[in-house]
Amino acid sequence: MPLSWNEIKDRALAFSKEWETEVSEDATVDAAYGRKSFVSESSRVAFLFDPYIKLTEPLVPVEKPKRKTGRKKSTDAGTT
Repeated sequence: MPLSWNEIKDRALAFSKEWETEVSEDATVDAAYGRKSFVSESSRVAFLFDPYIKLTEPLVPVEKPKRKTGRKKSTDAGTT
């Protein structure tokens, strides 16, 4: 049997009261990193990736070997 609008409303209110004291995960991360707030979600992600980049940067090869781009010089075997 489908739920009535009153049942949906009652369940929604009960859910919101049950979870009203919970702290958001973003607030927990902000507190862990000593930040109060971020301008946007993308600035939060950029801030959190900075330590990751600093830790993994030494793992990246400093210099890649260069490919040979020139052709081999051919010798004319047919001339005498």
